[in-house]
Amino acid sequence: MGEKRKQILYFGRDPTRFLGEGDLTHLPLVETVARPYQEVAPFFASLPEATHLLFTSRVAVSYFAAYARKAEISWEDLCEKTFFSVGEATNQALLDENLPSSEIAKEACGEGVVSSLSQHDLSEATLFYPHSSQARPLIRDYLERRRVSHIAFPLYDTVPREVPLPDLSPFDEIIFTSPSTVAAFVALAKERLPHHKCRPIGPITASALASYLATSPSFK
Repeated sequence: MGEKRKQILYFGRDPTRFLGEGDLTHLPLVETVARPYQEVAPFFASLPEATHLLFTSRVAVSYFAAYARKAEISWEDLCEKTFFSVGEATNQALLDENLPSSEIAKEACGEGVVSSLSQHDLSEATLFYPHSSQARPLIRDYLERRRVSHIAFPLYDTVPREVPLPDLSPFDEIIFTSPSTVAAFVALAKERLPHHKCRPIGPITASALASYLATSPSFK
């Protein structure tokens, strides 16, 4: 018989970018829901004033593009603006929407975005920043502290899914992709989490998971 393959439980929304080896079971614990168009339409009406646009997720790009088309925003005008993104995947989402390539943060997190922005003179800029309602205040706080004109607003919500959790004991690795997946697991969990099997993606997820594990006994 061949070597037993690693069994992986993946809680994120999109497993296609997961590079681990093994048999993957996909159980998304969260989903995203766009805010109603009428709620965000005033922000899109101000979009022509923006000189720079910032995106911190592929989801934000997708919802932005759909609503920009609905608002009849000129793609030609958009392509004259400067774009920033949190990582390669977000930049690719922009390209997939026929939007310009962006300056990509060296670290794929809010701190990396702030570091990227700090390299630019934004004294005459207006930054358009659609984000998740669960986004950390780090970027907005930076913009306000630096007195950068900005149009920042929640474009979508990340909400937990009501799904039954499987028995965790057969899995060798359990993947958390965001603080939202950690929170969703905590809300659903009826059993203790095997600490040694947990793998967070990114430092912010790692911090959220560590906070939960610190108060949760483990089992083998």
